[in-house]
Amino acid sequence: MILSLNEIESVVLKAARGAGYEWGLAEEAGAAARWLAQHGLPWAATVATVLAENTVRLAGAGRAMSNPLVAGTWVSDGLTIDSGTGLNLESVVAPLWLAATVGVGGRGKPARVSIAWPQATILTLRGALLHAAGDLANSGPSAVSIRTVPIAEDTVATVRDPSHDTPCADDTVWHLLMDLGQRTYVPASVRSRTTGAGADLSDND
Repeated sequence: MILSLNEIESVVLKAARGAGYEWGLAEEAGAAARWLAQHGLPWAATVATVLAENTVRLAGAGRAMSNPLVAGTWVSDGLTIDSGTGLNLESVVAPLWLAATVGVGGRGKPARVSIAWPQATILTLRGALLHAAGDLANSGPSAVSIRTVPIAEDTVATVRDPSHDTPCADDTVWHLLMDLGQRTYVPASVRSRTTGAGADLSDND
């Protein structure tokens, strides 16, 4: 099924809400899905794992986080561009989504960011994808290393062109997203319709 970027973002946001994510993280999920699709990365292959992982685990001094959206948001907020940042997370589910969340959060920031996990690497510049290689659809959990390199304000790089990629999802993924999204709908009732939802008691209004 061929999808637009707007469809991907809105459907994943609704599905994340249906899966139990609070609004802020659901919006992060939608934005991350759009970023992945925009750059031709396998969002559909890993979205089910992300939607099932709506918990956070903190463990010891390493602050290991299993949830890629929570971990990615924390990483983005903590990036120290001036001196560069080196972070290691012990166990992240679907680390591609951590990379996407960092990419979304890095827009406009003067840094090159490397996110690596076993057999995979993502490299971004100002939040745009420069390079992606390896087993990106690995669901993990995996150890993830994040490194930043400060860049000059006027640095220009050739960003990876995904124009040959068409965002799509197979029927299984699409039905999962639709089913989760439907959990956010309020069941129809006479009371809901008479108080402003829908078309009152008649669809001829």
